[in-house]
Amino acid sequence: MQASAQVFVSHHQLQVLGGWERGDDLGLYVVGDSLLQVTGGSQLTAFTGPHTGRVRVELVSRKAAPDDHIGEWEAASEATVWCPQGRLWVCGLMGDCPEELGAEVEAGLVRVRVAARHRRPEGTPGPQEEYQVSFWPVNVDTGFRGLRDDGYSAGSKSPDPARAAGWAMVRLISRANPDPREENLRRAAARAGHGVAEPPDARVDVRRDHALPSDLTQAVLGAPADHLGAVFQGEEWVLPAGPVEIRLRPVSTLDGARLGWRWQSLRAAVPDEVESTVHLRIEASGGLSLTHTGVRARDAVLLGLVWEYLLAHAEAKASGAGVDVHPWVPVLAESEARAAAREQADRRGREAMEARRWGGRPPSDRLRGVPANTIGLSNLDRGLLDSLADAPPEAQRAVARWATRKVYELARLDTVDWIASALAAVDRGESLPPPFDTDQPPWDRLWADPRVPATTVTIATGTPNWSVQALAFPAIHAAYHDDPLAAAVDTVYWAALAYGDRHRDLLAAAAARLAEVTASDR
Repeated sequence: MQASAQVFVSHHQLQVLGGWERGDDLGLYVVGDSLLQVTGGSQLTAFTGPHTGRVRVELVSRKAAPDDHIGEWEAASEATVWCPQGRLWVCGLMGDCPEELGAEVEAGLVRVRVAARHRRPEGTPGPQEEYQVSFWPVNVDTGFRGLRDDGYSAGSKSPDPARAAGWAMVRLISRANPDPREENLRRAAARAGHGVAEPPDARVDVRRDHALPSDLTQAVLGAPADHLGAVFQGEEWVLPAGPVEIRLRPVSTLDGARLGWRWQSLRAAVPDEVESTVHLRIEASGGLSLTHTGVRARDAVLLGLVWEYLLAHAEAKASGAGVDVHPWVPVLAESEARAAAREQADRRGREAMEARRWGGRPPSDRLRGVPANTIGLSNLDRGLLDSLADAPPEAQRAVARWATRKVYELARLDTVDWIASALAAVDRGESLPPPFDTDQPPWDRLWADPRVPATTVTIATGTPNWSVQALAFPAIHAAYHDDPLAAAVDTVYWAALAYGDRHRDLLAAAAARLAEVTASDR
């Protein structure tokens, strides 16, 4: 496949995108050169001469890696991107993505080479700038590589492997522990059919070759844990990473150092639960070669950035320099502190909102779990609700029987024989007789019986024209709730509503009745 198109670029930037995911933004001037920058696990940015304008781009799909001969192209660099959805785009910074420059690829790791010619400062006469973006599938990430430099720079700075590694490690851990709100959005998109499934977790390799004098290579291989900045814990070496840690288990070998790599949780989910293997050995040229095998494909680019820093750190330590704290440690500590502060603020917000709903202060765990009109009664009389919750079960049940009697007398339902017999059973604590011996009150019979009074009331919340009989009727079943606290809450609540503008008298009487039965139980 080969295609070409004109692309409108802005701020000297042309983008190669293997996908987009929230948080996948390393930024410019961290990994790369004057032509190409790694700006995320799935994105690269190429620098153009024009700040704003059109350049010609050719997109070439390859089945395998080409040789290093780049012909008449004046600059060339390459890097690896993660393409989870099986598509690669070449776009301008502000979203100009010609249809011709989108290509289907095999979902997974893709190697991208960007070549350029005629790059020059904006306003300098000459032929139009041209770029070739070629790509091919890989199962080994070898990191960024510059093939030819044309001497032109649109403002690139020196690479910063420590910053890249700090970002990559934080990205690995945060991706394994996503914000719940973001996860909810993803699940909603998936249910709506808008989510894109990633490929299965294929296993690939990460390989890095680090040029070192032979004496430094021997020093690193002689004590890899010391030079990588790990600490000993029993038979393993540990690299701290905030809420997780990396455990390196040495395995004896004759060709360098072999380490088992295992993520372990301290207080967060780990990026990968499968153990992988790290092999450090001497190159034919005498330098240090690293191969990390069995890496999950989506993590390969990020782990490669971590290893580039660790190898540079090992060289510095072997030379008598190096730092004691890896760059991700303070970043993760600050991130955890911010997350803890957010959680504390969210908790305070939830508690304040809950307090408002419950009449001024949060409820106890007991009240939260009661299947009754607890919030309704709380807003009428929070003190009575708390007193009911603290009362013994016998007192709660006695108040439920009392409230049922009071509201049935108010509604004059006690004057109807078949209702009066049920009310008497409530007073005696006996099982309800027919037709009340079902799960639902016999509403049809209530409304069909001409002897049932019909009165209305404005309830405590201000809504007018409520049927007093309809408010009272549920109390008889509520009194038999399996939870005596639920029985007391619901019967008192229905009674308070039925009493309308006299509900405070009813609530005061309920508090007095509760005090009386509680005292008699002692």
